[in-house]
Amino acid sequence: CRRTYLRLIGRVPTVDELEAFLANSDSNRHEHLVDLLLNDDSYTEDFSRHWSTIWTNALVGRRGGSESNLTNRAGLLKYMRDSFARGKPFDQVVFELISATGNDDPTSEEFNGASNYLLCLIGEDTTLVTSRTSEVFLGQKLQCAQCHSHPGSKVAQNQFWEMDAFFAQTSSSQLEDGSKTLANVDYVGKSQSLENAESYFEQPTGELRVAYPAFLGLKANSNSGEISTFNRREWLAKLVRQSPL
Repeated sequence: CRRTYLRLIGRVPTVDELEAFLANSDSNRHEHLVDLLLNDDSYTEDFSRHWSTIWTNALVGRRGGSESNLTNRAGLLKYMRDSFARGKPFDQVVFELISATGNDDPTSEEFNGASNYLLCLIGEDTTLVTSRTSEVFLGQKLQCAQCHSHPGSKVAQNQFWEMDAFFAQTSSSQLEDGSKTLANVDYVGKSQSLENAESYFEQPTGELRVAYPAFLGLKANSNSGEISTFNRREWLAKLVRQSPL
């Protein structure tokens, strides 16, 4: 009983709750307890608080980023808490986190708590976003493939950079009031072409290779960098949502 309470809602049972469980002689009392904690309205607040904390820590850490790129952790925590409290399907949560735009400040008219996930990870490039998204939502650790194809993995170096290309249209900026905002912008690549907006990565040999958006080897339906034609992050969010991984 104690373990079930801790795992599902993050606290131990009260004396009354424990006595109620022990007084139940039904052989399925543990199943009934799980059903109670997951579905009874009286436990919604405990459940959403517990799991929003766990997922916020997994997404941006306990501090909300590195020393040089702290984001509004409270904004993301609120978004996750509201999502769990409303029973939002988790695949929808994942979609909104990956495709988010908006401001990280809860007082802003453009506030979107989900934007804090990417705002926390985006720095001079999007490699950390690529690694964290692949690991947390797909169970695929790609960071070792950033610099070379890993001998102990089926993931090749080009697959890391093809995944990274989905984030090429992502822009973050800090406003005068100190808040941060996340937006989608057109991406032209090195060739300055919207229609065929490529990225490049360097192989261990020093040779430059081109990369276009592809989901672990599955090519996207476009190489365009124009948002109105092909929203790369939204496309990635759909692929992650539907992935069997």
